[in-house]
Amino acid sequence: MANSIPLTLVVPICNSADYLRPFFQHLDAQKFKNFQCLFVYDRSEDQTLPILQKLLSDKHAFSSQLLLKEVREGVGKARDFAIDSGLITTDYVLFLDCDDDFSDDFLDQMVSRAVSTGADITFCGYNRVEGKDHHIISKEMIHNPEEITDLLHCSILSYLNTAPWNKLLKTNIIGDSRFIHKGAGEDAMFFFKIYPNCSKFAFINDTLYDYNVNQDSVADKTDESYLEEAKQGYLEVKDFYDHHGDVYKSWMPFLESVVFLKVGIGQTTRVCLNKRHHYHSIIKQSRSYLYNNFPNWKRNPFLSFSSCAKHGLKTLMVWRCKMLYRLNWFGLFVFDYKLFTHLFRKDIKW
Repeated sequence: MANSIPLTLVVPICNSADYLRPFFQHLDAQKFKNFQCLFVYDRSEDQTLPILQKLLSDKHAFSSQLLLKEVREGVGKARDFAIDSGLITTDYVLFLDCDDDFSDDFLDQMVSRAVSTGADITFCGYNRVEGKDHHIISKEMIHNPEEITDLLHCSILSYLNTAPWNKLLKTNIIGDSRFIHKGAGEDAMFFFKIYPNCSKFAFINDTLYDYNVNQDSVADKTDESYLEEAKQGYLEVKDFYDHHGDVYKSWMPFLESVVFLKVGIGQTTRVCLNKRHHYHSIIKQSRSYLYNNFPNWKRNPFLSFSSCAKHGLKTLMVWRCKMLYRLNWFGLFVFDYKLFTHLFRKDIKW
């Protein structure tokens, strides 16, 4: 390792008074001890700051620093604040949320896997957990190959979760990429900017992390404004690709497939279920967005029948959604999705 401390954890903090003590307990319990934490305080209306300062004054096996922002600007801007601070001098960085849970060997397994494979990004599986009753909604990212090296032609990349908390990054792949600050899809936009800087991904197909889903955040993601912000964010990534050379432009089919999955299927479906009386216009707007800004989605190699058929029922549903979009019948999928989630209390993450 180039640095005696190989890993930095970046943790945005805002209105987190109820979560800080359990979060520090998880940090103290880690088998891997050789890390530092950058806590970015993003202004709060509760007792977050005094609780955080008290916890930081206690003795811990890890080192830490508190970064104070003058204006609250959201989690993406807080992460960028840490990146731009010049304090991330370690080989690896991991962006965590303080309201989630993770196993005692989370960091140990992630760092070990990253070092042994030389991967630019190391992923682990996770549980999506209902925040109130701790019901496991779904287990995610537990059926991936151990490593991927041909990233540009790998069809499963389009389906990878883009939240930052289950991904260990080599710090040097970040470059001039930053999280967008519009709130919607900021994680995805960041990772789509850094993927072209990578040559290898590695995976741990065990659930080392629990992502706690609270209903407030779910409600935010079913609002039309969230969908529109996400659409704008993908246009910013497209512009980023267009202005960063041929390597980035060669990733455009990947971006098109992701936009279809995230905007065309996932976010459009959720907004339709929340705004049932307006679902025809919502689908029409998303269809126009795809045709006007990512016209090659209809012929995208990652959305072809042969590609989708390789990966099971979920990806075949993606191909079906593509055909429904082309026929202007996507409302049929929205109905199917509503019925499935009602009967089985399960969610499908796109």
